[in-house]
Amino acid sequence: QPGCWQDKFNKPIEELTNGDGFLTSLFQLPRYLLFCSHYRSHEWFFESLWNQQCQFVGVLCPNYQMFLNGECGCEDLLIDGHGETTCALMGYDAEYAVLRQGLTKFSPQGKWYLKTSDFYTQTGHHCQYQYQLIVKLGQFIPNNNIGNVSIAIVTDDNRIIMNEKVYPKYYPQLRPNYRL
Repeated sequence: QPGCWQDKFNKPIEELTNGDGFLTSLFQLPRYLLFCSHYRSHEWFFESLWNQQCQFVGVLCPNYQMFLNGECGCEDLLIDGHGETTCALMGYDAEYAVLRQGLTKFSPQGKWYLKTSDFYTQTGHHCQYQYQLIVKLGQFIPNNNIGNVSIAIVTDDNRIIMNEKVYPKYYPQLRPNYRL
């Protein structure tokens, strides 16, 4: 998780000198060094209370690399007559978000991933916006499908935060109904 590695040396030293007592702080040190990302979970929860503009969205995915590659997304499924989702909100509103979507069942089994940022050095928040863009192509006409697909994300003040060519860089051939 961003921020964990640089914090692994600064945070334990702060804890050793914060007045809780040497033995208490010494006990906390290995816990923090080994489990930084889970050690911060309370920070994420509190941020979910005061930062209503961004939601922590966990995505169900077999592994982290597939998550990073965008191979797992948010899909609502009908399983055994119950609506389920492959995405879930984390934080204060988590339980009610499933009900608002009209889903009747939530099964948290599996591996869930989300992206966070380094609170202190980047944005002032742990939460990051996550985007899923689905491009559906129309009818395929041989030898007439030449070109590129690029994605740009621009802020309200016209700052470009992402400009990425996604085809043909990642996909050798586009076909109708192919998900990028």
